[in-house]
Amino acid sequence: MRMKKFAPYYRAHRLPKIQTVEKSWDGNTLLSQEGRFYLTDVCEKIPFSTHQIRYQVRRCDNPKEEYGVWKDEQYKAYLVDMEKFSKWMKRIWVHGDFNTGRDDD
Repeated sequence: MRMKKFAPYYRAHRLPKIQTVEKSWDGNTLLSQEGRFYLTDVCEKIPFSTHQIRYQVRRCDNPKEEYGVWKDEQYKAYLVDMEKFSKWMKRIWVHGDFNTGRDDD
């Protein structure tokens, strides 16, 4: 196979890298990270279940932008953009529940 010919195609269709949640991290360390993670891995370190997060995602019109969580069709899994997700989690912890933690600007 000639990589000269096929490399541009594979680069264009490569899936973005998903970060790994380290076993030694606690919730605060995880929320300070950057990158994308699997929701199932993230929920092992925070006090919310995957069910609770997925429920909020399904109720939202644009969860990827608002919460940093979405169902990715290529990975066939829920993914977390930690930059947006950590901001959402901090709002939830300050306000006490999912609904009052929403940004309505």
